[in-house]
Amino acid sequence: MSAFNQQSISEMVGDIYQSVFDLTQLSKVLERIKQELHCNSFLLRMQNTGDHSVNFNLSSGYDAQWNRAYQKYFHRVDPYPEALKKLPVGMRGADFLLTNAFLKSEYYNDFLKPQKKYHCIGGHILRNSSNFILLGFQRHRDEQAFQEDDLFLLQRVEPHLKRVLLLNQQHSELLSLQRIEEQVLNAINHGVIVFGEKLQVLYMNKAANDMAKGDFGLKISPFGPTTAYPDETQRLNAMLRQGLQLATGRGDLPQNTMQISPVREGLQPLNAVVLPLSPENRKIGLLQSTPKVILMLSTPNRPSPSAAKNHLLKDLFGLTTAEAHLARELASGRNLGEIADHKGISRHTVRSQLKTVFAKTGTNRQSELVRLVMTLPDDT
Repeated sequence: MSAFNQQSISEMVGDIYQSVFDLTQLSKVLERIKQELHCNSFLLRMQNTGDHSVNFNLSSGYDAQWNRAYQKYFHRVDPYPEALKKLPVGMRGADFLLTNAFLKSEYYNDFLKPQKKYHCIGGHILRNSSNFILLGFQRHRDEQAFQEDDLFLLQRVEPHLKRVLLLNQQHSELLSLQRIEEQVLNAINHGVIVFGEKLQVLYMNKAANDMAKGDFGLKISPFGPTTAYPDETQRLNAMLRQGLQLATGRGDLPQNTMQISPVREGLQPLNAVVLPLSPENRKIGLLQSTPKVILMLSTPNRPSPSAAKNHLLKDLFGLTTAEAHLARELASGRNLGEIADHKGISRHTVRSQLKTVFAKTGTNRQSELVRLVMTLPDDT
């Protein structure tokens, strides 16, 4: 077997890093390594350290039926994970398992032999208390066993494979955390706008988008927030600039609250609160802006409890559909008279329903009931 040149290895390493954000791209790199090693198949599997069940699988040279058979049964009798667990993490020749006992085993005779797989090279790339990642390349029995230069190639690319798998894991965890944070922020009724170091908008939750459409007097442009009145725009931007100074460890913020006047009749003012983020020396990334200031927005006109809260009120407190609707309407700002007129029922009936709602929810006043409803998340 001829030695592998440095250019070929460098190209493979470069291709490995192209798969940081999509592990399925590793198949192309592993396919090339398979060809360089003159192998018939490869596998990259993440398995549970307890029962060896498969959580992630990339392979070539294995029919789908054999992959299913492994995941269904043969992972239980596969001796490689346990044997490799006793060795240091990293690439190594694995033909040490080819003993008489192994050749008589169920795993060899019922799984490997029908697929003509015999010689193997590889090992654990990563492992922890929960999972391990196994990489292996295979040849038929009538082919030459793996040599030192084959092992040399795997040892050169193994650190980079390990690094890419760790980076992918961290990226996946960050995406999961981001999805959770976005769902939580979109479930609250307060508007949240996050600004960067140049007061550019980095994030707006659903409530903030609704509040910044103009009716409440607030609009967000590429040049910053504006209001219906120049003096309010000036005050708001001054607060944000002072908040930015404080977030970078300079200056102070003598006032961080104000009201923004609406332009549509019947709406109450927006309450705006500027919250500087704690000074942070670390950069998020070379091309990514660091969050510096948060603008919190609220208004009595924006409870807007969604109809989905009916289900929560019914499930949590045993309210009927009519009772849940009453609680939601009160939280939306309507009084008992307006609710009665809207539903076409008497005020006596509404008051009777309200007493029952108080009893079921453990509240005594409408204000307590409204606060209770407002604490429930919207189904977004």
